[in-house]
Amino acid sequence: MCIICDGGSRYDIRSKVQNDIDQRGWSIVAVEDARQPWAYTVGLAELDQPELVVVGLPASQAGSTLNHLGEQLKGGVDLTLGVPQSCPLSSELTLVAVHPRQLKSGLMSAWFDHYSKSGSGPPPLRALQVCYPPCPCGQAHPPAVRLDVLTPVFDSPRPNRATRRAAQRRGGTRH
Repeated sequence: MCIICDGGSRYDIRSKVQNDIDQRGWSIVAVEDARQPWAYTVGLAELDQPELVVVGLPASQAGSTLNHLGEQLKGGVDLTLGVPQSCPLSSELTLVAVHPRQLKSGLMSAWFDHYSKSGSGPPPLRALQVCYPPCPCGQAHPPAVRLDVLTPVFDSPRPNRATRRAAQRRGGTRH
């Protein structure tokens, strides 16, 4: 489940991300958005690898995909752009480079939050989107939202109700 959607704080996310990185080398952050869920890794950059993003899958399937590909990257497998890859959910995934504008639009806000708190500063951020092939029925499953385009697809998510109320008490803006 989404920590923020369940009433958690940024501190809760930071703690989870750091614990996962300490144990596995990366963490997976899932965002349950009404328009389109997405999930991404935090920590692969520390292994000198690109971070990974998947759009349109439920959190558990996105996590399985990202963990599988993360293990491949950690093991030294070269995940080449445009070359079909395989994972437990599909035998033909492709990877595309995420446009830098997407990265600045809130797509990977927990990544920026995590590295803004580190004393050494963030490693360079490179990200690849995991794209699923069209289904034999002719439709893409999940829907094909591409992040290699200039126009931001996802903006920063709206703060949860507890965060909005706290901001109002401090004199912040209403949403």
